[in-house]
Amino acid sequence: MLARWLTSAEYGAFAVAFAVFLFLSGFHNALLLEPMSVLGPSRYFQKIEAYLSAQVRLHFTLTLPLALFLTLTGLFLQIRQDVPEMAGALLGSGLALPLILLPWTVRRMFYVLKRPKNAMITSVFYALFLGASLGGMHLYGLDSSFAALLSLGLASLLSSVLTGVGLLAQHGNDVSLSWWEILKAHWDYGKWIVAAAILGVASGQFQTLFLAGSLNLESAGMFRAMQNFMLPMAQAVTAIATLGLPALSYDYGRGDLRSLRRKGLFITLALTGGAIIYAIFLWIFALPIERLVYAGKYSTFAWMIPLLTLVPVFTAAATGPSLVLRTYRPQIHLIGGAVQAVVSLSTTILLVKIWGVGGAAISLVLTYLAVFVFTVYLYRIWCLSYEAKE
Repeated sequence: MLARWLTSAEYGAFAVAFAVFLFLSGFHNALLLEPMSVLGPSRYFQKIEAYLSAQVRLHFTLTLPLALFLTLTGLFLQIRQDVPEMAGALLGSGLALPLILLPWTVRRMFYVLKRPKNAMITSVFYALFLGASLGGMHLYGLDSSFAALLSLGLASLLSSVLTGVGLLAQHGNDVSLSWWEILKAHWDYGKWIVAAAILGVASGQFQTLFLAGSLNLESAGMFRAMQNFMLPMAQAVTAIATLGLPALSYDYGRGDLRSLRRKGLFITLALTGGAIIYAIFLWIFALPIERLVYAGKYSTFAWMIPLLTLVPVFTAAATGPSLVLRTYRPQIHLIGGAVQAVVSLSTTILLVKIWGVGGAAISLVLTYLAVFVFTVYLYRIWCLSYEAKE
């Protein structure tokens, strides 16, 4: 709805600010979410309550400096008045960042505890609160990227409080683990993922940032608007992968590599099948869906909708092998990030110059195709090693 309600420049500013937010969230993922999913079930399973109790403190330790950076950047642009839309978007992103990432932490804690129902309830509450807050924003004529990002933060806070308070109250008094010990363990595991997160700005978000810098905010907004249709499937793939990672880590911790491999294959087949069905649906109904959602505002770019559905297809096909590799070799994040960055940078610069916004879409698809091919190649090497040991 934001793409429909906001002006093209405002939505472009939102897209750029959100791309920066996603880049910064990579550090949160590297030092909290990924280590929690792997180390919780494999190393701290006997003291899982104490381990999870420390995660909220770690969450704010990581997110507050990132939020301060974004907020100060937004204030600097606000003072200069060069790009007022961008200033408001970055300021809103900075104020909301710790809150937006809070339900990510709460949901991951539920996944580690093998309570996906609670994680789903958190997501449902978030969707309801977000719809209400964005609706109120539009009703009172407050449409802006700044207000939209604050709405995301408010919905995140309310959904996290409703579902996470009981979890923290249940386990909050267990302090039998050193917080610094946990932080060190997270760093030892996540340092490779941090490096991959730095490369992330040159991969998944580079197309949006390059469009805004080389063309204009409107182009970045158009690109983001076309990506919105693939996001439900992409987010479903991410959610299921997040749910599966602790289970695979548990198998790895027990040394049950046969079960690890079997579960990885099942996840791959299930997700890829669902992604292909979703892609076929959007290939058939791309133009009517664009008219329904955007009232023809972006009809010129509707051809990009089916093209971009290949992104979650490639992501789904790589999910199982990626999860298996990530359980025992976090360096995979760095290697994969480097491949992703090289392909993204080279194809974006070349193709945007030729085809503009359409070139950015083609670049994004090629980037995820390269990651899929590389991940399957590494997984094949792991399988050969596993078979040799047997």
